[in-house]
Amino acid sequence: RLINMTKSSVQTLLFDLDGTLIKLDMNTFLPHYFRALGSYFAHLIEPKTLAHHILASTDVMINNLDPALTNQEVFMADFLPRLGRPEGEILSIFDDFYTHEFPRLGSSEVTSEAACQAVELAMARGFEVIIATNPVFPMQAIRHRLDWGGLGGYNFKLVTAYERMHFCKPHIQYYREVLELLGRNPEECWMVGNDMEEDMVAAKVGIRTFLVEDFLIDRGKTRLAPVARGRITDLPDFVASL
Repeated sequence: RLINMTKSSVQTLLFDLDGTLIKLDMNTFLPHYFRALGSYFAHLIEPKTLAHHILASTDVMINNLDPALTNQEVFMADFLPRLGRPEGEILSIFDDFYTHEFPRLGSSEVTSEAACQAVELAMARGFEVIIATNPVFPMQAIRHRLDWGGLGGYNFKLVTAYERMHFCKPHIQYYREVLELLGRNPEECWMVGNDMEEDMVAAKVGIRTFLVEDFLIDRGKTRLAPVARGRITDLPDFVASL
């Protein structure tokens, strides 16, 4: 199931985060997230309505293909009018939430020893390691999730967050932007992830792909076959095979 490739061409490993490097299922996590966030905004808006607006604005952000706007700018441009409150007030609430409440939503139970070993091995062997999570969350939230997974102490070459990125998965523009930021050619990279649509689509720009099957997400929207596949526990052997 693991495929040996020519060793000289590989320079960069892109790892998805949730369901790949950390054992976090977003379908289970999001209800807890919205419940906690709703309490922070309860003085302004009913929690269910808040969740509806956040999901709607996130959908607008995901579908944006304007390279002049960051994901954060697109999200806020759609979200702020829905609440009718000043940007400073809303940003302050979000910052307070991600600083104090969001860290409490996770635990070390999402840590994968094998994933940590794979990251450590990749860095020891000189590969660039990228956290190629879908950039729909602010950097603060991504850093907390890395901490939950025991990965907070690593110096990643790039972490894709919504403040910096201009596109989201599953658009190929996301992968093109990552390649541009890194100055890499597609054939120098591998994308490792658990989502058939969002992660395996990297193949469309020429990036080789490894499908992690533990928390497999397959919406039936793509027939792109990964070059290699396996479980999270296979990741150290995969890195060693490159």
